[in-house]
Amino acid sequence: NVRTSISLSREHKEEAKDQHFFYRQGGVAEKFLREIMLTAFKHLTIIDPYFSEDTAKMFLANLNHDIDVDVICTADGFKTSGTAESFQKTLDALKSSDCRINTIVAGNGQLHDRFLVIDDEEVWMLGSSMKTLGDSLSVIVKLKDPVTVIRHLSDVVSSFNAPSLEDWIRKNSICLTKTSKVFRYLFRFIKPMLYSR
Repeated sequence: NVRTSISLSREHKEEAKDQHFFYRQGGVAEKFLREIMLTAFKHLTIIDPYFSEDTAKMFLANLNHDIDVDVICTADGFKTSGTAESFQKTLDALKSSDCRINTIVAGNGQLHDRFLVIDDEEVWMLGSSMKTLGDSLSVIVKLKDPVTVIRHLSDVVSSFNAPSLEDWIRKNSICLTKTSKVFRYLFRFIKPMLYSR
């Protein structure tokens, strides 16, 4: 039936607009992500366990003005790129350009898939982290039921009870200070044994 095949063809074209594959096309994927993010005029949510200082520089520098950005990441990103403190400095510099950025640090293992939520109306799911999308075979797909997905994402992220980046840095710097004091204390007792041999 000709009418059915035309209808299926149109449906296929519509679906094709909502899913994009990249392979060894990091630059093309990066440009595509930027274009999606520029469609946000009020609110952008980024969920990516490996979002870090490098990713912020790549994607947050040229957003629309007067926009709220929520970034949900994990400490895994700090291990691969810079430190939490340098990440915070980068975000502070970007905030000064009319962009309000709120960052929370979920526990390692709490995030896996990557999401972009545009103006609380549209959700894109990424097959790899933003900064490596397209380096190897990757896909980005626009989800068909954004309302349900946004509700689930919001509920789950709220249940993490995750600290802000500032609080995470404060808490972890206190832990590091205590740990280094313990090591110095122990070393005072171990040092004589090492040199007495």
